[in-house]
Amino acid sequence: MQASTILLYGLVLIQLFAAQTNAKRSRSPWQTLSGDAPLVIASGGFSGLFPDSILDAYKLAMQTSVPGAVLWCDVQLTKDDFGMCYPDLKLNNHSTIESVYPKRRKSYLVNGVPTNGWFTIDFSLRDLKNVSCKLIQGILSQTGKIHGNGFSILTVQDVTAQIKPESIWLNVQHDAFYAQHNLSMSSFLVSASRTVSIDYISSPELNFFQKITGHFGRNGPRILVPKSYIFPLDDKQYLLPPTSLVHDAHKAGLQVYVSGFSNDANIAYNYSFDPVSEYLSFMDNGDFSVDGVLSDFPITASASIDCFSHIGRNATKQVDFLVISKHGAGGDYPGCTNLAYDKAIKDGADVIDCSVQMSREGKPFCSNSIDLEKSTMAAQTPLRNRSTIIPEISSHAGIYTFSLTWPEIYNLTPAISNPYRNPNERDSGRIMSLFEFLNLAKNSTSLSGILISVENAVYLREKKGLDLAKAVLDTLTEAGYSNGTTTKRVMIQSTNSSVLVDIKKQSKSETVYKVEKPIDDISDSAIEDIKKFADAVVIIKPSVLPLSDDSFVTGKTNVVERLQKSKLLIYVELLQNEFVSDATVEINSYITGAGINGTITEFPFTASKYKRNRCLGTKETLPYMAPVIPRGLLQMVNPLSPAPAPSTAPSQFSKMIMSLGHHYLQTLFSQMMVVTNYAANHYDLHFITLARMDYTDNLCPSNPRNEQFNQSALQFADGTKLLTILYDCRDLPSNISNSLVYNYVTDFQCEEDMEGLRNYCFVKNSSSALLYMRDGTKDLEKNCKKEVSIPVRESTLPSLCSDNPNKSLEKGFNLEIKQDCLVCLESNGACGYNRGFVCYCDDGTHGHNCYGSLVNAIHKVAGSIAGVVLFVILLLFFRHYLRMKELRLRQQNLKSLIPLKHYTYAKVKRITKSFAEVVGRGGFGIVYRGTLSDGRMVAVKLLKDSKGSKRAIIYEFLGNGSLDKFISDKSLVNLDWATLYEIALGVARGLEYLHHGCKTRIVHFDIKPQNVLLDENFCPKVSDFGLAKLCEKKESVLSLLDTRGAVGYIAPEMISRVYGSLSYKSDVYSYGMLVLEMIGARNKESAHQDSASNTSSIYFPEWVYRDLELGKPRRLTENGINNEEEELAKKMALVGLWCIQPSPLDRPPMNRVVEMMEGSLEALEVPPRPVLQQIPTAPLQESLTL
Repeated sequence: MQASTILLYGLVLIQLFAAQTNAKRSRSPWQTLSGDAPLVIASGGFSGLFPDSILDAYKLAMQTSVPGAVLWCDVQLTKDDFGMCYPDLKLNNHSTIESVYPKRRKSYLVNGVPTNGWFTIDFSLRDLKNVSCKLIQGILSQTGKIHGNGFSILTVQDVTAQIKPESIWLNVQHDAFYAQHNLSMSSFLVSASRTVSIDYISSPELNFFQKITGHFGRNGPRILVPKSYIFPLDDKQYLLPPTSLVHDAHKAGLQVYVSGFSNDANIAYNYSFDPVSEYLSFMDNGDFSVDGVLSDFPITASASIDCFSHIGRNATKQVDFLVISKHGAGGDYPGCTNLAYDKAIKDGADVIDCSVQMSREGKPFCSNSIDLEKSTMAAQTPLRNRSTIIPEISSHAGIYTFSLTWPEIYNLTPAISNPYRNPNERDSGRIMSLFEFLNLAKNSTSLSGILISVENAVYLREKKGLDLAKAVLDTLTEAGYSNGTTTKRVMIQSTNSSVLVDIKKQSKSETVYKVEKPIDDISDSAIEDIKKFADAVVIIKPSVLPLSDDSFVTGKTNVVERLQKSKLLIYVELLQNEFVSDATVEINSYITGAGINGTITEFPFTASKYKRNRCLGTKETLPYMAPVIPRGLLQMVNPLSPAPAPSTAPSQFSKMIMSLGHHYLQTLFSQMMVVTNYAANHYDLHFITLARMDYTDNLCPSNPRNEQFNQSALQFADGTKLLTILYDCRDLPSNISNSLVYNYVTDFQCEEDMEGLRNYCFVKNSSSALLYMRDGTKDLEKNCKKEVSIPVRESTLPSLCSDNPNKSLEKGFNLEIKQDCLVCLESNGACGYNRGFVCYCDDGTHGHNCYGSLVNAIHKVAGSIAGVVLFVILLLFFRHYLRMKELRLRQQNLKSLIPLKHYTYAKVKRITKSFAEVVGRGGFGIVYRGTLSDGRMVAVKLLKDSKGSKRAIIYEFLGNGSLDKFISDKSLVNLDWATLYEIALGVARGLEYLHHGCKTRIVHFDIKPQNVLLDENFCPKVSDFGLAKLCEKKESVLSLLDTRGAVGYIAPEMISRVYGSLSYKSDVYSYGMLVLEMIGARNKESAHQDSASNTSSIYFPEWVYRDLELGKPRRLTENGINNEEEELAKKMALVGLWCIQPSPLDRPPMNRVVEMMEGSLEALEVPPRPVLQQIPTAPLQESLTL
């Protein structure tokens, strides 16, 4: 647990050996106590990206922070009195200790609470040499690439010696705990101060400061408090008025430092997900300024202080680019509404946009989608009956604008694009007509122009008789944009080039061509075509800075450069503040890094504020305002090999090449070359990138030929395809381009081609059943004189085009070392071939690796060494004997305390009749039915992957098994409504006890029908606590190292932090899904019939909600039930829908759920409609731990 998250009562601070502060500057803009800029304190270095307190985290923090930044170190003591920088008392939360020392787990009282884990006091510094730090995997926005990357644990002396920081801050969180175990933190600090310059010391324990009094100089008291002490939040995550803490502390001469700043944590909605705005609210609010901030992302804190502070809305622009809104301020309000446009103008947008749609009578208006279900609450009105599927637009059903009249549309309630944005305004504002939008823009003095998006124009004209382009041009004229009464810039955007051609003929407006798919290159001919109908181009972000699957920037395309060279303006979309680290860093990378002409953003304020930041006006680029370097971070976190120390040792691939011999090299590289600008970064990944030298600039070599390479050591890497090139072909079938057998078919011409001959390149579709059948192309190769096959990377094939098909060949293909050679190299051998693979080792050749050669070395060891080895073996046997003796004594003590019955494996086998009858399967083993000698039925769970020989648990057998078999599709037995209700109520009472009745709260995390067992009276019992987590009741937010639960029952906040914080409310969501499934099981037929008739309602909770909304509760049950049963069913439905609200804040706690279940139906309100389509359901695999 990080210190910043547990400082509930503030920290008393002491500054040591620091220079005396100057008198407060009379004209300083800062309202800190000293008048200086706030201090940036890097919590564990750059711990928002790297594991806390590792060398790379500290290095990156120093490289990207303002001068004078302080490195924060949480000091922990080892059992041999070494102080190390580590974020927790327990090693297992942030390191690989469990796998290195699996048997050294212990339990101690920490602040009076029994705590299990691997504690620092049980390990020496030498023990920890083989233990590496890792990332906290509960933070899903952080990349798993960095997890377990071999980062060493550092001592305090390591940090100061290797980093040499200007200042270091040592935080002592658990002095009392160490004192209880005869370790002295104060003695360590006094000793360390002889070699380390300690600038700050902090602790939450006042007694600790009494111990160090007199040993360190004092330079004024300070306190460190969480953010909520200054800006508290309400229960909906909105800001409350600030407290007087900073003013009161400054009056008393106390400096105030604030903890808890992190870019990927939930912040108040008032900040629009912009961490810079949050920092500025604490230090540049016109009323007070805190004296320092403790941050996991010191780059953002540094930029906030040095670049964005004390800058007004009318400050001089430091860089010129267009800030174009996306549906107005669509990140703060429902898009394309009056409120969204008003805020975009207020926030400094240069251009506001309108995505024009048409009503049934031809009224143009602004809406972010032609499907009103996506932009309004239409689906919750009687208009949902107008829902239909239009294949030309979408394969999904929708309520389309041209199906409704303008009055019907105008009266609809707008809906925000993401319900987890600004929930207080999720349905605020009203829809605007195009004419209203144009008048609003015309009357704004700050706007320079408008952007009108025109889509689906061809369909509307041909199928509905609505001319969208004409309606836009007519409305522009009507609003005075065509008669010179306004100087506003008019841009009309479309993805359809024919629409832009038509508009360019009729209007002088600028035309903008939008490319929706990512591109990594663009040909000269394509650029010339675009210039015929467009003045600017909109591309998406990956077309500028491509990303890997792990969201690392892997390169920079030449698309922007090539388009701008042709006098085309480039705008990039879509920029959003829900960026996993810092939205400002992203904007900076596209503006100063790629040089684009404008950004299209849902948060115009962030982009507008960036234009005015003073750091863009400096002569030198400051480190916290530098664009992202493609592949820069990826090289630092290579998961397959640690960062190499400075050495001349050859890489694995180099060693393999050196072991192959001259003849092999000549064969391998005769017509190939290494693509050094790509492959150089991959030598340590055991593969290399090659390309055909004779094909890089010319598809028509004088002597085209196939090249083979020796595949005894190398093989094609995944994602490699063979590109077939055919020369001098005639009489080819006309349907070759549409054939299912050949993909990426391209024809090209060579200068020396004879008349009537063509050349082709394509990739054979080996998965097509027609490849070996007659498809009109079977004899394709026979009609050509020459065939050449060249390996290419599959990812480059889409760039194959007729005017430059060799682009795919220039990027080459990957070869990787085969496994047997790789194993040999890793054992310090050299690969060789003598009628088969051999591994050359120091003592001769071996079949696979050199590990066996150690035996030869042992034979040469002197007899005295053998005696030492024998002594060590005897010592180990003796220690094992003592350990087993201690274990037997512990087991005897346990038996005396807890009189449990023990059975031998043979006895268990007899009880279960050789494990004959399986009654269940779980994540930790298989459950069998058994019978004791007295006739009692028992359940026997045989544990898999258990330590020891064979282990099992014997417990009460519940005759009716799990709830799953009564509510599954294959169930032959239907429980009556009264029984289902009692089961649901029983489960709710069980969860209420776990959450509120236990002294320590238990969160189950795996509520599902399979884990609800029923006895002979159908009394439910919650089982299988393998994924449960203990937590204090005061903990409202939990942290997990992984995602837990079963698909269909996992709460949305387990998938992404955007849905809210993880808490015991996750069990409430699973319970709600369980109850709704019980309802669905009771009347499957109606649900299935309804799903078949309307594909948009196959998600059962949606079906339940709709029927309740329509007042058809009978369909939730079935015909022939009485009113009392109907009331039970409706009550269960309402409670279930309340429990599955996407936001945890909207779900009731389990004690309230029990009250709702036991109370009257009339007291229950219909819950808000859950936005179920927003919750991701794939690509998880169903298992106990995901």
